[in-house]
Order: sequence, then C-alpha cells, then structure tokens
Amino acid sequence: MLKHARAVVAAIILSSILSACGGGGDVDRPPALPGSISSDPSAAADDAPGGLMVGYYQEDASNNPEDPTPGTFYMNLPVRSGDYGGQMYYTYVGCQSENVGTISGNKKVGGDISGTWVGTVDGNPVGGPYDGQYNGLTGLYEGTYRNDGGKLHIQVEDCIDYHVAANGTFKLFPVEVSWPASFSLSKGDGDIVSWTHPGDAAYTFVTVIDRAVALTNGTDAILYQNTLPVDPESADDAFDASGFRQAGRERIVVIVSLSGDHRLLAYSSIVIK
Repeated sequence: MLKHARAVVAAIILSSILSACGGGGDVDRPPALPGSISSDPSAAADDAPGGLMVGYYQEDASNNPEDPTPGTFYMNLPVRSGDYGGQMYYTYVGCQSENVGTISGNKKVGGDISGTWVGTVDGNPVGGPYDGQYNGLTGLYEGTYRNDGGKLHIQVEDCIDYHVAANGTFKLFPVEVSWPASFSLSKGDGDIVSWTHPGDAAYTFVTVIDRAVALTNGTDAILYQNTLPVDPESADDAFDASGFRQAGRERIVVIVSLSGDHRLLAYSSIVIK
C-alpha cells in the first residue's frame, strides 16, 4: 500500500520503473511445488496447512498505476477449520504513523478463508473484505482483498506522498518453505542471508517478522519491510539480518522475488535464532 518517502531515491526510481513496466495485478500462478506439496489438487481438501502463514499483498496496478507496491501479510491459520487472526503492514519509513491492518477471518475445511481487515493509514481509515483459497498445486493460500474506502491519495508533510489502492491480491505460504526448489536461502556468518535470484527478477520484497509476536497477532510483529532493486549485473543477492537478532527471539526473514510486472517468481523464508 505505502510507498517510500521521496528521500529514498533508489526506491522511487524502482517504483517508476515498475509502473512503466505495466501489469494489471498479481494474477499469474507459479507451477506446482516440489517435495511435500501435493501434485493432486483433490488432495487439498484435507491437506490445507495451518499455522503461521507469511507472505505479501500486492496492490492492483490497474487501479493504482502510480505506485503499486507489495506489503507484508500474515495469518495464523487453524489446522483444519475455525477462526483466526493476522496482520497487514504498510509502513516503510519511520516518519509515518503506526500503520497496521488487523485481520480476522474463518477457515473452512478444504482451505477456503474469508474475513475482514481494518486499520488506519496515516490517519485515514481503511479496511474491507477479503477471501481466498488454498491451492494444492502451488502450496499457496491465494486471494483478493478490497479497501472499501476506495483509492486514496495520502500526503504526509515532509515525510511521504503515496496512493492506497482500492483492491489487490495476496499470497501466503508456510515458514521455511521454498519455491522453486532451486531458490534456497543460505545464512552465512553475521546473519547475512543470501540467494540467487531468477534471471528475470526486477526487485525483491524483504520482510523480517518476530515469530512469537506474530503468533499472538501482535501489531508490532513486523520489524522491517522493503523493496530492493535487483542488480542486473549480478545473479546473487544478500540481506544483512544481523541488526534484527535478539537473544531468545526467533526472526523470520521472508524473501519474495518479483518481476517488473509484479509476477511472483520465487519465495523462501529462513529463521534467525
């Protein structure tokens, strides 16, 4: 939802590139996941996983061509069915006010999820319905959300100027699951998380989550989120997670690789202990 402040020059340049690339929203689907994910879609009815699901929402680029941006989205789903909670997060710069959308919903046997989200974005009320479904072929919970307030243009003096889209999509996946199999994360000395990005990657969405707080649906579970441009001259990328280490706490680093038209190319997450 939210865009980087004008002072973050690299991010503004990236936003301009992505808008120029076009794309009508995050509609493409990845192929079947390897390993533990079933290749039989009929198996999804009983195998829709529960627990902490992490991922992202993507604003609809056709509704918000100015600056369609991903943001953190997570849910704590029951194993089979029942009520659950979660959060949407859309703060990128420290000068913004607290911007967290609280998610509530219900999961049915088979993986249908639906509910509402509500919050404020720099003093502006936002929220609306969402619904989704577990896909046994992709191993993802995928769906759409709506902001009942419609598209907003928000300006915070000496801080940020951005748009909030009227709708978008979301994708969620279990912690420490990777797709495709070749997209794996490694952690070196000093908590440097590294990976090799897909050849047509344009940018990477990075999130750091406090696992314990997320499991209690706390509003301060998201410690960091950012969109990082991909260096076309290098196949390798890295993120320094050392600043988020804390004794006795588990931090989930989520890496999502996206194309210039906002297609999901790869995802993975790793836990820093």
